Amino acid sequence: MNWLNKISSVTFQLEQGNRIAQPKTISNIANGLYSWALNYVPRSYFGDRSFQMIDMDGLDLSSFTGTINWYVKTLKLANDIPMYVDQWTREEMLPLGIYIRLGKLEQSKMFKEMLVQRIHIITNQTEELSVIPEINISNANTKSLFMMLNLPVSQEGEINLEELKQRIKNVSNVNMTEFTRDNAVDKNNINFGLNTDDLKFYLERLTKIIDFGLNNGFSKILWN
Repeated sequence: MNWLNKISSVTFQLEQGNRIAQPKTISNIANGLYSWALNYVPRSYFGDRSFQMIDMDGLDLSSFTGTINWYVKTLKLANDIPMYVDQWTREEMLPLGIYIRLGKLEQSKMFKEMLVQRIHIITNQTEELSVIPEINISNANTKSLFMMLNLPVSQEGEINLEELKQRIKNVSNVNMTEFTRDNAVDKNNINFGLNTDDLKFYLERLTKIIDFGLNNGFSKILWN
């Protein structure tokens, strides 16, 4: 089976990009605390419930400060939360410049049978960090991009940043219209086309990834 039939899109990103800290919103922090608790907190804290026991308060996913709610059923369990929060803060948050203040333990208004410990994120220095660029491209458009860059079409792979930079420079000598296509309509769906502006945008995004990588000690870009 052709690889284009197996996946819907391809993501291009720097190899080992996770070694550089990136901005963490209140949503990222809450999910991180939940994942941490799954590994380090007794199973009795989780119980048999239909909602996430640790979650952000409110719906502003883009905020860098705010409140995290930690729900428990009994005061006995709640009494140990400060200990776990302190451990998590020292191990995971302080190295990133994220500072936390423990708030009130109170009866939850949303879940009547639960107590909720408020955890306030008061300072978040990750807001100042750069976001590592990446790009996600549909499989059909990726195929055209590979052909234009004279790369073998593959579901996953990697390439040296300097080599990819040179291939992008070489595109200036290529007639991009050879790799475009018109919209196509059949009985079930519309297959959107690809124009030269789309191809130029992909090259610009790849160039941003390359420049960031070369300026921050990376050597390869990979796709999968």
